[in-house]
Amino acid sequence: MADLVVVTLSELINDNQSAKEVLKKAVREDGFFYLSLQGYSNPVLEDVDACYQLAKDVFDLPLEEKMKYDIDNIGPHKLNG
Repeated sequence: MADLVVVTLSELINDNQSAKEVLKKAVREDGFFYLSLQGYSNPVLEDVDACYQLAKDVFDLPLEEKMKYDIDNIGPHKLNG
């Protein structure tokens, strides 16, 4: 079992060499890592809660209503979506 390596985005953006080495090692050896957004501010992140709520609202719709948005019904390609 591999330990979950935590890499902080703000350290990577600030060109922290130690953080970069931790990231490289995690990718090479484990194939995965946890990207922490703590200490990082971006307008996109301010919309995360709204996006989550929108997704929840869509999944809470009755099946008949959700089927109106089925990509197989509204697009020219069969995508099994």
